Amino acid sequence: MFSFIPNTAETSFYGMVEAANDFLNQRKIKTILENKEQLSEEKLQEILAVKLRTEKVAIKDAKLRTFITEDSSRDDLVAHVYDVTYGVVKPNDNLVIIDDSIVRGTTLKKVLLK
Repeated sequence: MFSFIPNTAETSFYGMVEAANDFLNQRKIKTILENKEQLSEEKLQEILAVKLRTEKVAIKDAKLRTFITEDSSRDDLVAHVYDVTYGVVKPNDNLVIIDDSIVRGTTLKKVLLK
């Protein structure tokens, strides 16, 4: 599953998704060509049905600039400024996050990893 945090990472996220879809399509083409002799309609449908899973796992619910907040208040503010979409990520999922909170990396540590 692919997602992004914070909202400013959305443009990078869509670029990554486009590249991942290109890669996935190349893999589908290769699989089809390698199995073209014994390929049934059912198997072809199965190959073509493989898609990337993308979700907005965390949504910033306020226009607060957490990176300019003083150190003693930042962790608490970051923990409350995002709404997390619970139940979307399953225990067997791999979650790939584009995170551009480059100032201190607080968003990932305080919102998603807990």
